Amino acid sequence: MSVDSVFGGCLAFICAAIAVGSDAQAEIRSRFGRRYGTFILGAREGYLFILAWGIVDVAFYIAFLFNHDWAKRAFNIEIEPNLLWTGIVVGLSAILIFRTNLATINGFQIGGELLYSFSRAYLIDNLNRARLRARREFLAQYRPYFRNTASYRNYFSSLEKVLKDLSAGSDKSAEIDAQLTGIKAAVAPPGDPDMSTAAREGLTGLVYDYFGPTEVQTWAANEDYGNK
Repeated sequence: MSVDSVFGGCLAFICAAIAVGSDAQAEIRSRFGRRYGTFILGAREGYLFILAWGIVDVAFYIAFLFNHDWAKRAFNIEIEPNLLWTGIVVGLSAILIFRTNLATINGFQIGGELLYSFSRAYLIDNLNRARLRARREFLAQYRPYFRNTASYRNYFSSLEKVLKDLSAGSDKSAEIDAQLTGIKAAVAPPGDPDMSTAAREGLTGLVYDYFGPTEVQTWAANEDYGNK
């Protein structure tokens, strides 16, 4: 293979990695919003997903170099004399290539759609499991403070102020406000959420979900869990 074809393959891999990574991230965002821990590379499976499908795209790129007619007929991709440009086109067309029906035998469609969709779903499931596990472990560290309403009477109101400052002017503010209202409404009996263990846990989880653990940790250290 020529030097141009090798560099074209590298470009195909890079562009395919961007394409499949963006596609998976968009699906994750549609399901979980912008919550902490939902970045595709937050789990080992994210790297494997990008690597595997990047390699598959390079395999298609090599196949196209040896069969220009198939590339045009099946995928509507013109193999240009400039192999670097061809690599970019093949890489950016990765999702289309993977989902194209290559043949139909006895009513059964042969293509990568099922495998790609399954692998993406597997990635999203594992990423969400890792996110929820990290969230549970984080909240467990603060559970004694949720329950100790006598020593930390202002826990909720103090952390709520931090949350409102963080969300002010953010495009997430409406969603956060709605969830915060729900947490307050669930206090039983109705009254002061500072005295509710469930409200304290719900608020801490809400801050974690949208701004990560650092904001809670900083507040706890600077405000002594609301006692300052």
